[in-house]
Amino acid sequence: MEEDKKYLIFSPINEYGGVNIEVSFIANLINEKNPVEVISLGDYYSNALGNLNSNVNYNSLDRIIYNQHSLIRSITDLICKVKPLSSPNHFRVENKLTTSSLIKVRNKKIKVIEKAISRSDVVVICSQLTAHFVKEIVQFAFQQDKKIIFRLTGQIQSQHLKKENIPWFRKVSTFIHHSSESQERLSNFLKNSNNVIIDQTTILEKELLQIKIKPKKVNKFFTLSRLHSLKNIDAVIKAFINQSEGDDELNIYGDGEELIFLKKLAQNQPNIFFKGKVEFKDVPRVFEKNDCLIISSSSEAGPLVAIEAMAAGVLIITADIGAMKDRLPKYKFLYKKYYLGLTQAITSVKKLNSLQVQKFSIEFRTRYLENYSLSSITALYKKVL
Repeated sequence: MEEDKKYLIFSPINEYGGVNIEVSFIANLINEKNPVEVISLGDYYSNALGNLNSNVNYNSLDRIIYNQHSLIRSITDLICKVKPLSSPNHFRVENKLTTSSLIKVRNKKIKVIEKAISRSDVVVICSQLTAHFVKEIVQFAFQQDKKIIFRLTGQIQSQHLKKENIPWFRKVSTFIHHSSESQERLSNFLKNSNNVIIDQTTILEKELLQIKIKPKKVNKFFTLSRLHSLKNIDAVIKAFINQSEGDDELNIYGDGEELIFLKKLAQNQPNIFFKGKVEFKDVPRVFEKNDCLIISSSSEAGPLVAIEAMAAGVLIITADIGAMKDRLPKYKFLYKKYYLGLTQAITSVKKLNSLQVQKFSIEFRTRYLENYSLSSITALYKKVL
């Protein structure tokens, strides 16, 4: 990592999620020896970055625009007064009036981005490959001769790999991937680009490693994620209903837009429990109370929750997504066909005896310590940043 440099991080931060945790980790790492600024390309939540160092300047593009432009602020405040919402007013700076040709709020956002880049030395982007403003950030940073580090936070999709994107992709100094599959896909598309693999770690390492690994049968299944359609929690509920028996439990942790739908799907099921949103500091307790994490997402870069499970020594049933094949090669509970594969995996896990479960738990934790520990991932980042 370069010293005496000013770093700037752009990311589409939202209320909670793995991206937020990763941004906070990178920012704090940089901040050990360098000043760093974080600008959210998404919304602004004061506690979204959790344990972010207090001397790291954190803001959002919308919030900056709202505070700097009195006309946009007045229009936005008026709209919020007529149609009030619980969210802060600056969430709505893009509206029919401000996006008009008279005000052009997007152009003002680009000027904010350019000004921030001009006062920095190194630009770090934590985002999906072609998210909003990413192209503009890369192009202007390149014009200003800034080092550009791109941490990919989602799976690379075919729509990202278009020929018209090649010119600005080439301006990125280094792409950081979670998995070999992601690295290979971009390397094959963008010949001679600089690609490295740095997977995730967990800043809750100490607490998760303190969880005792004991021989036990599996009967407490759980999910820990946003309740979003991409997470396929409905498939988990259906598969669990199909395979559960006796004192089996399914604990669903998290909140989101699908909560009402999922509760309706699980109605009259006495062994399915909705536990609500989990505070970050309470995540280790979730792993300690449960036996088997189910990951059913249709698209992920990691996910981070699997790294936490490995550190905790908790069994995992996972869809074949993100970095999971790298993390758990030849793993028997990694499934491909969503409902059918998940149902079969639950059945197989329930057949494991207590010593077999303990063996998997020990292997998971060992693999975490050898490949994904805080110290090892920190060292990899320092080489690239």
